[in-house]
Amino acid sequence: MIKEILTQPHRAKLVSNFFSKELFSSLSLKNPLVIITDHHIQQLHLPPIISHLKLLGYKVLVLAFAPGEQSKTFEVFLSLQQQLIDLGISSGTPILGWGGGVVLDIAGFVAATCCRGVPLYLVPTTLTAMIDASIGGKNGINLQGVKNRLGTVYLPKDVWICPEFLSTLPQHEWSYGIAEAIKHGVIADPYIWEFLHTHHQEVFSSPKLLKELILRNCQVKAAIVKEDLHDRCRRKILNFGHSIAHAIEALSEGHVPHGKAVSVGMMIETQLSLACGVLWSPQVLKDLRTLLKLFHLPTTLEELRTSIPQSLHEHVYHPGNLMRILHYDKKNPSPKEFNMVMIERLGKAASFQGTYCASPRREVLLKVLENECSLMRYN
Repeated sequence: MIKEILTQPHRAKLVSNFFSKELFSSLSLKNPLVIITDHHIQQLHLPPIISHLKLLGYKVLVLAFAPGEQSKTFEVFLSLQQQLIDLGISSGTPILGWGGGVVLDIAGFVAATCCRGVPLYLVPTTLTAMIDASIGGKNGINLQGVKNRLGTVYLPKDVWICPEFLSTLPQHEWSYGIAEAIKHGVIADPYIWEFLHTHHQEVFSSPKLLKELILRNCQVKAAIVKEDLHDRCRRKILNFGHSIAHAIEALSEGHVPHGKAVSVGMMIETQLSLACGVLWSPQVLKDLRTLLKLFHLPTTLEELRTSIPQSLHEHVYHPGNLMRILHYDKKNPSPKEFNMVMIERLGKAASFQGTYCASPRREVLLKVLENECSLMRYN
């Protein structure tokens, strides 16, 4: 079964399995298919897929790298580009990014910059990638500890989402994806929020509910991206929780998984929304904490303690260090200002007269961070 679920800003399909000639019918046999992935996915998913593609008459080339955030580097990017040159790849050669968010970020950046752009297809294999990273065309790599410092917006020709891939995920990876779904609920769609509350016990075990969750999240993100492809205004709300999250990831040197960092980031940025008078109801913060806990996600910096090496604790749990990293956030209008996404009520991010970001007073932001870091020092 192949069901088209998006046509704008790019196509996306729900796919029941990959052993279908129809799925690959848009890809010409004249060019090889280049699959960019990591070593884990290469071993876990690709052998039968490659055999199937060869039976269909395709020449398949696989470029793989070490799994994890540590591979989002300029060195890995250059290595992949050099391999494409060595293989004699032309501008008509499609690249298939096959994996989780890291793989899709790297594959997208490679495709966007190889020959000034080659056809890109994405096959997400984690829940985070299916409902977030694969939708909207953003890609990038890290540079000097700054998340996604180099990158583009480059739309894929198609995204093929197969929920069956999720059966191989460990439990914590499911929760990391739910953090992004909760974000969509907080900023734009109360239905997702209610859906997760209602179905938190069975959403992972019910194929029907899981498909509904994936479909709804893809539609919510696609609608926001369609309105603001190049991140000039409303698309910025998709960064809710991510300013703090990226600072945590940078200071922990990648030891804190993205989903955990986003979970804590949403809590802190909701506290900031309250401190700035943008959000009036403290109940939203309580409800957010409750929902995150239903999916075993952290809600405080202190809960990240076990993910961070002891030698980095003082580094991470220092409000001044968090402020320093926030200076590099891509949303900032100037080096001296912090642009943050805030929420005004559950299901609605604050618009700030169409800018969708605001610069909190430095002392207010610092106070929120000091309060959060003090919880760690007292435990």
